[in-house]
Amino acid sequence: MEDLDDADDLALLSHRVQDMRDKTQALKEQGAKVGLKINATKTKMTRICTKRSDGAFIEGEQVEEVDEFTFLGSIVSKKGGTDEDIQARIGKARQPFAMLMLSVTLICDVDLKYHPL
Repeated sequence: MEDLDDADDLALLSHRVQDMRDKTQALKEQGAKVGLKINATKTKMTRICTKRSDGAFIEGEQVEEVDEFTFLGSIVSKKGGTDEDIQARIGKARQPFAMLMLSVTLICDVDLKYHPL
């Protein structure tokens, strides 16, 4: 998978720094054709599983580097794993699941054992 698009969010995925620069330049050029511009202050960058530290620039302005970001509901972190995403999803599901279990218990008069993760 190379690029992910959703409404006004765009994720450019690259294995090499030069590829990232090329894609950003192509995006800038294609966007300009329809009157769009990359907003450097809203642009974020995450390096996954790398030790490189050279910065990225748009129109001479350095792009902010972040440890993680959320795209289409999934957490992408610089460690490259899925632990943060899985923990966030479990956390989001805890309360609705507890409410569902309470409803089932009250409606069905059943003693269900709930074991939190």
